[in-house]
Amino acid sequence: MCDAIGAVGIERALVYACHHGGRIFDPKAWPNVNLAAHKYNTDGNTHDTDGFINHFFEKLLKLKGLMLTEPGRIEAENRHQIMVDFLRAYFHEKNAPEWSDFLEEYLRSVSV
Repeated sequence: MCDAIGAVGIERALVYACHHGGRIFDPKAWPNVNLAAHKYNTDGNTHDTDGFINHFFEKLLKLKGLMLTEPGRIEAENRHQIMVDFLRAYFHEKNAPEWSDFLEEYLRSVSV
């Protein structure tokens, strides 16, 4: 699962979004963060929120907590931080403070 996160995970998600005609970022389309893993993309559950940036919240940022081994958890923590740093920089550069706030609130909610 580690290959889905971190810098390589960012690359994979972006390539997938571009190849399949998905959105990169729509500031008006908020992610469905409460979607359970087994419901992700089932019956079009993410169709309305589909996009590169939303994919982080709907799936990628959740993977850190699913690692089964201690080495996997350590690697996932490092790769997770790369994604968080990317999102912080992205929202700053896009001048999207409401998304920056959303990210920080999301991170607080999953670390509880």
